[in-house]
Amino acid sequence: MSVEDVAALPDLTSGDQSGNTADTVRKAWTSEWFRSRRCSGTVNDPHHGGDLVRRCGALTEQRQSIQVEVKRALHIDKADLKRGARVGKIGAACGDLVAALVAQSSRKDV
Repeated sequence: MSVEDVAALPDLTSGDQSGNTADTVRKAWTSEWFRSRRCSGTVNDPHHGGDLVRRCGALTEQRQSIQVEVKRALHIDKADLKRGARVGKIGAACGDLVAALVAQSSRKDV
């Protein structure tokens, strides 16, 4: 992957096996959550979600699964490939996302 390709990657990507492990409401909600935090975000591009979402998600059984990929440059120091200065903030943001997803999923009106 070229430097230009890496620079063009979104900050966060949510993958649901191209619609097989999460409904459209959850996908749209997750993308909006990214945008509201000034992150660039995409759904299923370039990552579609891996084995974990495929094994855990089952829409027919009301089990939804979304995998979130974080752009490496946001949490890894390129010089030595060790944890970058922002890894704590990224971890906190991931925790916030999970808490918000749980709260949003328990609402009766969605």
